[in-house]
Amino acid sequence: MKKCIKCFQIKSEEEFEKRRNACRRCRLDARDKEKIRAYDARYAKEGRIKKNCLNCGKEFFPGRSTIFGCSDKCRFEISYEKIGECWEWIRGKSSKGYGEFIYKNKSVLAHRASYLIYKGEISDEMFVCHTCDNRRCVNPDHLFLGTAQENTNDMIKKGRMLCGENTVLSKLTNEDVKEIFNLRHKGEKYRDICKKFSIKKHTVYEILTHRKWKHAKEWFSEEFLSKIYSMTPDESNQIGSGCHNAKLNNEKVREIRQKYEKGKKMLELAKEYGVSDGTIYDIVYFRTWKHIE
Repeated sequence: MKKCIKCFQIKSEEEFEKRRNACRRCRLDARDKEKIRAYDARYAKEGRIKKNCLNCGKEFFPGRSTIFGCSDKCRFEISYEKIGECWEWIRGKSSKGYGEFIYKNKSVLAHRASYLIYKGEISDEMFVCHTCDNRRCVNPDHLFLGTAQENTNDMIKKGRMLCGENTVLSKLTNEDVKEIFNLRHKGEKYRDICKKFSIKKHTVYEILTHRKWKHAKEWFSEEFLSKIYSMTPDESNQIGSGCHNAKLNNEKVREIRQKYEKGKKMLELAKEYGVSDGTIYDIVYFRTWKHIE
């Protein structure tokens, strides 16, 4: 730990540069003040006219990004209106509805700028989240830091994430998903469910295992779901002649292997059974149809 000679606060060694007695924050502030003095001297030589800050009334030489205020904080404080407890941004906004602000000559989102001005630094991997769920709000009391996962969890908890039938590309409704669970509970096969709703088998599997439509779990009792979990996928419908696009059956596969052992070539077998020579190769060497001996 070390004491800063500028702000007199005790901080960790990481906050100090090598052989420096002032912390990094104080050194940056000092550099900013030196820049302001240099700008004032240069603008005075060029004959520029000073303006009064719209926030604090202080005289200053206006620059490209400091037309209405003498500092980032002053410009920020004249860019919102207090509506109830929220400070709603009234200047430029992004396509997603968040305010935009030029902070230290860089374009940042207004609520992030608010946190930087009133609370402190933000690491790159952290998000600035709202407690009020108002994208235009820049009140620092309504802001908190969180990771990407914490931000997503907060959005789900408050019901602001589009899911299920509310998404644009959803083919199913809540009633459809309930019916899928009921049909499977009665013993309906995956293939029949897919045909009824015109979806893939993998989609049905992900719905029933809560990889998709996770909120559907709340609609059913634990006893109802436990029966579905105990049911194995339709193995007879997934392999061999059970597949909906199978050209061969168990007897034909046995014949192919017997004929190949007797010396018949793969190309001849492929023409005879109407499949490719690659399919014959996979059958002969048990890459496919492994359950048939």
